Amino acid sequence: MNKVRYWFDNARPVALPQSIIPAITALCLAVGTQQFSLIYGFVAVIGAGMAHLAVNLLDDYFDFKNHTAEIREQLAQTDVRIRTHKCSYLVEGRSTLKQTFAAACIFASIAVACGLFVFAERGLTIMVLAVAGAFLGFFYSARPFCLCHRGLGELVCFLMFGPLLMTGVYFSTCGMIDCNIILAGFAVGLLVTNILYTHSLLDETADTYTRKRTLASIIRNKKGKLSVLALLTFMPFVIVSTAVILNYISYWYLMIYITLPLAIVSFRSTCGFVNESQTDLTPKWWFGRMENWKAIEAHGLDWFMFRWYMSRNLATQFSFIISVISIVRAFV
Repeated sequence: MNKVRYWFDNARPVALPQSIIPAITALCLAVGTQQFSLIYGFVAVIGAGMAHLAVNLLDDYFDFKNHTAEIREQLAQTDVRIRTHKCSYLVEGRSTLKQTFAAACIFASIAVACGLFVFAERGLTIMVLAVAGAFLGFFYSARPFCLCHRGLGELVCFLMFGPLLMTGVYFSTCGMIDCNIILAGFAVGLLVTNILYTHSLLDETADTYTRKRTLASIIRNKKGKLSVLALLTFMPFVIVSTAVILNYISYWYLMIYITLPLAIVSFRSTCGFVNESQTDLTPKWWFGRMENWKAIEAHGLDWFMFRWYMSRNLATQFSFIISVISIVRAFV
């Protein structure tokens, strides 16, 4: 049991909302449909979470294998502002590469088992979506493609955690694909991508030293970087508003604007980092959960984790509102 908890913690469960929240949102959107099945939907959500944990461990595996983590630790000894503690279990020698790969395979095997269970009921569409997601997840860090090192990390994230994941869970739950899930996949996918893009902005210096090309490093000027940040942060509101105006979805979904103040604070905070200006990093109750904040401050990682938490919590709250409205409308 201790080993399970050990590898679960190493797989960065703090990032699980990036997959679980879109997956649960897709399940909730399917409530009320003719072939709705909570069992198949739930299994699909579990499979998505297990696949995400596997991808996180594989990311650590390939980072450490390519000496990226080692370079980060060396940079931390200089004046460069950098986030450390990534795959610390490997850096500190508590686990080996072989053990990490084996743990990733176990999480991946559970995800495959979930996929096969759903495939038996829903058919080939699920297999196609799952294979596409697995390909992108594995080659996110793995050679020869190393997609996250070629400036394609944000695109991969958008596809995996937006359209592919949400369509897959929705189809698993109700056996169909419609306009609702396409719109939700794009809106939620952009917000999840915003988490990675914010991460890339904060980690740009380290990525440059390790020769990792991200969207943030490809865009040279600050105005361009912040334009992309604004697009990822606020376009989901535009998508939902447009869908309401065109009568594709109910006006009740405009309640997502409750999260607009959080989006504004998140955007301004990251802008402050890019522009190297002072920004208040004090958590407030309406920002959402910021786990282990005192420990984060003690390690001097508040500048990174505050902004990362804000982007994560925005995606979470936005998706939660869509989920609640979908369930209520299905029964009212």
